[in-house]
Amino acid sequence: LAAKSAVSLGMAMLAQDLIDPASDGVDSIHDPWYIETHPDLLPLGHWERMPVPDGAELKQAEYLLKIEDEFGKFNINALIDPATQEVNEGMFIILQNLFAQLGAEDIVAEAILDWIDQDEDGAYEASYYSTLEIPYIPKNGPMDSVEELLMVAGITPDIYFGSLEDQIPALYELLTVHGNRLGLINVNTAKYELLLAMGEGTPAGGGYADTILNRRETEPYLEVDTINSDIGMQERNQMTVEEREELLAQRPPHDILSKAFHIQGDGMVNGVVTRIDAYVWRAPQGEGVEQFRVLEWRVTR
Repeated sequence: LAAKSAVSLGMAMLAQDLIDPASDGVDSIHDPWYIETHPDLLPLGHWERMPVPDGAELKQAEYLLKIEDEFGKFNINALIDPATQEVNEGMFIILQNLFAQLGAEDIVAEAILDWIDQDEDGAYEASYYSTLEIPYIPKNGPMDSVEELLMVAGITPDIYFGSLEDQIPALYELLTVHGNRLGLINVNTAKYELLLAMGEGTPAGGGYADTILNRRETEPYLEVDTINSDIGMQERNQMTVEEREELLAQRPPHDILSKAFHIQGDGMVNGVVTRIDAYVWRAPQGEGVEQFRVLEWRVTR
């Protein structure tokens, strides 16, 4: 009940964000749902006593709440166009850049692609997994949960869970299956490692991540055009059509809005903890009666 209460509070905070007159209309690290649910920022990022009447059975229960923006992560499933089954080459390069930063094997990005595509043409298809000590077959379709990465060739627990000591983030903080279906990434909330991977190989170069980070520390990006201007990738009137198309092809997949969130609710009573991981879709104002739709719900006891 304490864990469910934390998730409900998270939904309430995300709903309030849409109707708050002070809201800037985008989703960023400056929003209350972010500031108040991250342990390093406080004040809600620590155990809180459940507000229940005196004498109630759960009066000693406590909860912990954290909210993450899934649109600020790399959507693995957007690597493949579901209609054409063609690979999004730009996103594949970003994924390669990201794993290179994390010190993973060179094969990992390719292995992820082979896991979700429908053909059997890659190096890490059923023919590979069938030779393992405990054989299994690859998904050959979109991932349902980011934990499926642990079954992909080259992804070890060390890579997946990261390292607090070495300040290496866990993969579930960078990758998702509930992100923007077109692969767009909210730069207002994306982690630094992902921003580095997005900027590498573009005209913005190595300064891309720092430019984004420095700007959003003081204020969020309110327009995608402002991002393009900051990193020197705005279209210019004197460009030819071909030059403009080439520039667009080189641009990282920017976005400033979010619709899917990971709400992590922990409940604790007498030292025993239960965690609920709720991945929810938040409908924009006026889109319908249903404010939230649960995409994934997991309970860990």
